[in-house]
Amino acid sequence: MTDADVVAEHAFHRPRNWWEELMATTHVRARVDHSTGPAAVRLRVVRAAGCHTCPAAGPGWAAVGDAATASDPIAGRGILTALATGVTAAEAVGADAAGDRGALGRYAARVEAIHAEYLDACRLCYRAEERWDTPFWTRRRSRSPERPRPGG
Repeated sequence: MTDADVVAEHAFHRPRNWWEELMATTHVRARVDHSTGPAAVRLRVVRAAGCHTCPAAGPGWAAVGDAATASDPIAGRGILTALATGVTAAEAVGADAAGDRGALGRYAARVEAIHAEYLDACRLCYRAEERWDTPFWTRRRSRSPERPRPGG
């Protein structure tokens, strides 16, 4: 996992460059089948940042799972958050259908709170990590994810 500019600068989207960087590691290199080499590598570069939908619900709809709030893979929250938002959204949709016009708004506020808590946890995690002096971790220690502004 790294940042897009680092991938571009070192051309890590090219198997040979990625393989050379992998072979320069200590712990991961020991777990790799060295006989395959870069020719067997199939890379897929994807964005893995945290994000959220704001608002997460409105008249006749509710976003759930990653569509509501997504965390980066390091956080390890995806499945739990997907289940929690799915159950909570179902309750809100049911309540809305039964006439509770505030149910979807409360659900949207809950998703905002979940995402804000995730960002707070990221700040704590990134600031506490001191083992690595790489651009990825240096950036995260110096500028933590932004906290969402109320209402947007």
